[in-house]
Amino acid sequence: MAPSPPYSIGYFDDSSGPGGTTRYLMELLEGLDRSVFRPVYYGFRPAAWHSQLVDRDVEIVLLEPDEPPAISASPVPSGDAKRAPAPPARRKRPRLPQSVAWWLGLGVDIRALVRLFRKRPVDLLHSNNTGAEPAPIAARLAGVPRILGFWHVDSTYDFGKRSSFRYRWLERRSTRALDYIIAPAKQTKDDWIARTSLGNS
Repeated sequence: MAPSPPYSIGYFDDSSGPGGTTRYLMELLEGLDRSVFRPVYYGFRPAAWHSQLVDRDVEIVLLEPDEPPAISASPVPSGDAKRAPAPPARRKRPRLPQSVAWWLGLGVDIRALVRLFRKRPVDLLHSNNTGAEPAPIAARLAGVPRILGFWHVDSTYDFGKRSSFRYRWLERRSTRALDYIIAPAKQTKDDWIARTSLGNS
């Protein structure tokens, strides 16, 4: 049975500070018809710019709702007081090859996002920064019925950083997890379609 209004729309943006994507998100929320849609924001941890979401009466769902407490060093006794014994040295773990660490990290991120999206089911998820991003894949695994993404910039924006096979693989998998994609211009749309081979599927 189809859901009845108000429909819940989830917005995912992992920005740690205000920027272009967060300004775009605020403009969307300003124009949202609250009699039809209920906005839900997903994030990893608290950020100062979330106060703008509170001002707009947006439900906030965080993976880490409370910041972990800061770990302070034990004070060093002064004078003739005995110094606390030094903690035993930890064995150094062998470093994984960069590519192996990347794939393991991606798996950790996807599992965390699946857990986040399952905390509060929505009718549609808007992934606010689409490209080589795991959020659409995680939303699909979490069972979100509809997933929308936004291509804010052309794929060449950070091509030097993301030109390897693993990033190209993630771009294709992420794009194919989307039901709908918005682009700010036809050139941006055509660029991403060619890059992710959407026209061949």
